[in-house]
Amino acid sequence: MSGAPLLLLDTHIWIWWIEQDRRLSDPIRRAIEHSATSVLISAVSIYELSVLVHRNRIRLTQDIGYWLQRATDGVDISVVSVDQEIARIAGLLPAIHGDPLDRC
Repeated sequence: MSGAPLLLLDTHIWIWWIEQDRRLSDPIRRAIEHSATSVLISAVSIYELSVLVHRNRIRLTQDIGYWLQRATDGVDISVVSVDQEIARIAGLLPAIHGDPLDRC
């Protein structure tokens, strides 16, 4: 990943991309599929997905364990851990909406 541009996907963008959901716009789909960047998701996205599934706010096409394996191992995506420095910087970002998980 060093030196290459990075593309950090929002949780819903990641889900829609893996599920090939029609809500994912063509420009975003092309940016993910045809970009020379490293595609990343935050470990927080896995947490957020688990909460959404548990609360029946999202239904996946498979069991969440299998889905996560397919959505990370089967594609060119790296999962980034949220360490102390990332958490500190994320907390300083301007509040563009009310979801604090979209900052990590």
